[in-house]
Amino acid sequence: MQAVEAAPIACTLDMGAMGERLGDIQRLTRRHLRFYRLEGLTLYLAYYREAADEVTRLVGLERACCAFLEFDLQIQHDSVELSITAPEEACDGAKWLFAKFMPEEPTGAVPQGGCACCGG
Repeated sequence: MQAVEAAPIACTLDMGAMGERLGDIQRLTRRHLRFYRLEGLTLYLAYYREAADEVTRLVGLERACCAFLEFDLQIQHDSVELSITAPEEACDGAKWLFAKFMPEEPTGAVPQGGCACCGG
């Protein structure tokens, strides 16, 4: 039996592509995010239904460059629900990545101070 290698805990995008991707994610967040909640190593996001194509496109791209993350995408009749889960060993990187999917000015739905996923 052949051992399955774990995906490296790193984004495979170069800096130029990463900047463009982060811009796309932040625009999606500003225009279409309805709700977010961070629980441990999982970020739950809900978007307006009209963003389904854009969310689906970005999730496909993120799955390719951040294979260490688990993405669960559910398209409902009135919303698009996405959860992103990071492995324990990716806590510091997950905190940075999760922040890119949340509004720039937190509304209090996400714990303030320290790393929400590791309690640090």
